[in-house]
Amino acid sequence: MRSLRIFVLLALCLAPVLATAQDAPAAVGPQINRADLATSYLRIEQALRGQKLTPERTAEMNQRFDQSTLAFFQKKFGDAIRQIDALTASLAPANSSGFVKKAAALRVRMEPPVIIAGANTPVALHLEQLYLPGEPGESIEGQVLVKDAQGKVRIAEDFRLRLEKDRPVDFVMPIRGDKANAAMTKAWIGGPGRYTVWIASESFNASKNGGAVSLPSPSGRFTVAAESLNAISDRNAPRLDAIQAGTPALEQALAALKARNKLLTDAPDPENTAQYVLDPLAIAKELEAEIPALEKGEDPFKARKGDYWRVFKTGEKEIPMRVYLPATLDPAKPLPLVVAFHGAGVDENAFMDAYGAGRLKQLADEHQFLLVTPLTYAFSGATLGDSFDALLDALGHDYPIDPKRIYVMGHSMGGGVTTAVVAARGAKLAAAAALCGFRGLPADTKDIPPMLVVAAELDPLVSPKVIGPAAEAAKVAGLPVEYKLMANYGHTLVVGEILPEAIVWMLAKTR
Repeated sequence: MRSLRIFVLLALCLAPVLATAQDAPAAVGPQINRADLATSYLRIEQALRGQKLTPERTAEMNQRFDQSTLAFFQKKFGDAIRQIDALTASLAPANSSGFVKKAAALRVRMEPPVIIAGANTPVALHLEQLYLPGEPGESIEGQVLVKDAQGKVRIAEDFRLRLEKDRPVDFVMPIRGDKANAAMTKAWIGGPGRYTVWIASESFNASKNGGAVSLPSPSGRFTVAAESLNAISDRNAPRLDAIQAGTPALEQALAALKARNKLLTDAPDPENTAQYVLDPLAIAKELEAEIPALEKGEDPFKARKGDYWRVFKTGEKEIPMRVYLPATLDPAKPLPLVVAFHGAGVDENAFMDAYGAGRLKQLADEHQFLLVTPLTYAFSGATLGDSFDALLDALGHDYPIDPKRIYVMGHSMGGGVTTAVVAARGAKLAAAAALCGFRGLPADTKDIPPMLVVAAELDPLVSPKVIGPAAEAAKVAGLPVEYKLMANYGHTLVVGEILPEAIVWMLAKTR
């Protein structure tokens, strides 16, 4: 079908971003990885959250952010991060923007990234300069704050770094030495859990938690575990291998549990966003209940509420996805379903955590729908329709999906996938929304759902000069397409702004 050829062309145009940050040219200082890029992007979305900007300032922010996106597409990852961080600093109050600009240039790295409570292993926290945020010889002073899962500050340690141009700068903060043991871990860190590391100004008062200039989101994460995560994964693996799944639902569940088990590692990969964003201790605890259930022939995902990561199988492929069912929804009743396809360069975690600082997940709570965000790259070519069918089948094992209220949406490359799904499986959909990624439907397209096509006025990647005429051609052909142009917005930051309107627009439709 022509729609599938359109999507393949779009994917090829954006193919450079599919490479990992490891493909970047060698440079002085630490090499940029996907965790660094994710940290920078999450930071700017958090900084924008709740901001009331003038139209002129909105346009400026969007144009500058899109320049960073173009740098990313060209694999200039250092330039991309520098530009995003400068935007974050520009959103801070004038008296703190200088500190934010310098602090954003620092990577937080815990060594080891997973601390085993009671192990006799030295532990140190590193602050590494990713790029030069000012003039050589300038200094940055502040505090490193280690917070537990409840947000309590466990450690507040002063630091001072002299910024250098021609060599990487690394401030090392030893946390424990040869006397490492469970008591020391509990005293310094607080016992097993998921911890975040923040960089704040030197004026921070740990007891009052006031007066600080701080970055809007954590600069790093690490885990303290009661035992090795590798050991837990190794212990689970033979149990999972021994399970004989007797039904399609249990086959899907088994594939998901094996994939979840592989996330448990003492050496998380900075190129694997799921290992960076998700809490491995929560996954390990969930597996303690999931594996016995599956051994008894029960589907551990049946009617599950909350936010979780898994895969679903289609043929030989296993496609990662995040699933979120609001706690207030009754999983025994027919559920509206929204499937959201991310853009190039990110993954299945983007709509849950990044775009609009996780705005879509909040909208699922507000409007009461089941939200699923799969890995977009897996939906391409002649198998796209089959992959979408397999997604609906896998979800149908666990939830009573309302067949009259299935919606798809996507951004950029995900907008292209959304368009292709509409063309291939439109009869299954109630409505769709393509955000900055619509390039037209086949001339012979029939029986498609209402479709919202959004373009951004300042978009340099998928221009409204392309999207607008394509939407108009679809309307002239008698297709139920509605076009909206977002003034003063660019390619990516428009997502967080348009999501509330797009969700309300789609949910008003039924098939």
